[in-house]
Amino acid sequence: MERIPTEIFCTIFGLSITQDPHRDDNSEDSVDETDISEGRMWPSVFDFRKGPWSISRVCRKWRMICTCLPKLWSCFTFSANDLDLNRDGKAALNAWLSFSGTSKLSILIEPDGICNVSHRIKLFEILAGHAERWERIELVNSTPNFWFMLSFKSRLHSLKRVTFLSGCTSFDPDAVSSDSSHYRVFLDAPQFHTLINRDDFPLYKLPMPWSQLTEYEGSARAHVADHFRVLRLTPNLVKCRLEIADADHSDESSFSSPLLLPKLQRLQIQTPSFAEGLQQLSSFIQLMKLPALQMLSIVSEHHTRVFPPFHAFAEVLRGSPCEVRQLELVLACQPDFQPRLQPEHILDLLKATPRLHHLCITVGTTQGSRVLQDTILPRLLVGRGLEGALLPMLNTLELKFPVPSAVHMLDLSTLAAGIRSRWASIGSEAIRNLVITIELSEGWIGDDSDMVSSACWPPIMEVLQEEGLNIVVHTTRNTCLF
Repeated sequence: MERIPTEIFCTIFGLSITQDPHRDDNSEDSVDETDISEGRMWPSVFDFRKGPWSISRVCRKWRMICTCLPKLWSCFTFSANDLDLNRDGKAALNAWLSFSGTSKLSILIEPDGICNVSHRIKLFEILAGHAERWERIELVNSTPNFWFMLSFKSRLHSLKRVTFLSGCTSFDPDAVSSDSSHYRVFLDAPQFHTLINRDDFPLYKLPMPWSQLTEYEGSARAHVADHFRVLRLTPNLVKCRLEIADADHSDESSFSSPLLLPKLQRLQIQTPSFAEGLQQLSSFIQLMKLPALQMLSIVSEHHTRVFPPFHAFAEVLRGSPCEVRQLELVLACQPDFQPRLQPEHILDLLKATPRLHHLCITVGTTQGSRVLQDTILPRLLVGRGLEGALLPMLNTLELKFPVPSAVHMLDLSTLAAGIRSRWASIGSEAIRNLVITIELSEGWIGDDSDMVSSACWPPIMEVLQEEGLNIVVHTTRNTCLF
């Protein structure tokens, strides 16, 4: 151990301080899969059993390394849940902030148990004294007292990203409508560019520097109308990810005029497993004007009972002077519900992306993924009496398998025929890259190398590689050149 370089210890410690947000299901602190964020894995300032506190107690050398490595102390959770009733926490917080040096800070904050408790307010005042170093903050149940105290004591000159997370209590809309001036602290955050809402927090009511935001993510906890209001306030968005579970027109005013996002380049629309009220999703999509769009991702989670409106996306792309270069279609819808996915809707979308370079689709056992494969792969062929190959500029084809067993669902003969026909054609771009991604669940106990080994794939794959196809096989944990 004494011969191990300090740099190696630093790397190991950095990888070990994060914790699994999946706790015991019987615990009050267990985290639902949909609530997991980067901040959920950061160690707690007041939990001496984990994180850099526990590492620094092993021996003198480890303590010296830990206390001289500010990055170990730059990401943390600030919550009253881990406070010892016999201690006020001030010494621990001051020591933690001291060890972080001058590093930018990333903090998950649960204000309710601190900002609303008189004898703990001093803790927040200590943390707010370092607000000029806050780079990323994640807030669970942000209370009016939190914003009130922050607005008088802090300037967020380093803040880049804010995430609102869902907690055990529902948000009180009156907390914003009564006095939103406390939230003006964001107006003094010149580097603030990313806003993530995983709560039902009505962000559109807040005074924010909307024009400087370039990235927005909204979860299904908020109604699509609320997302729409935010998008209308953010004309300079470059990236946007929306999770939509309910698109019924409860507020017609939000859908009364087109939505222009002149700088948006990357858009992902995801329907979660519990999505059902999506009858009006087409209307929402069709209002969008996306002249700069380059990457579009359409994702439906496993057990989703509603297919995305591909025809609506096609209409948007035809009505916008954009050149989409990358398209992702991930469908894991249930196989036994109506209406079934119509192949012509998929083709309509693909015909609206003639300059596509990278196409990613799922191949699996669900009806949606089978229709994707059966619709797209045969139409990659050039010639043979077809009207013309789809996606004439396609260079990279990526196939995603949601489980290892889905690999056997791939129609390799049709895929090989399409690739070879493009190599022989003059009018179409040759497909030179095939990327295969195999998702492994948490319970996967096999060897990842077995999945990426060429021995697991038919000989046709090696033949295609010898003919000039670049094949890369990924698992969710490994990457390998075939």
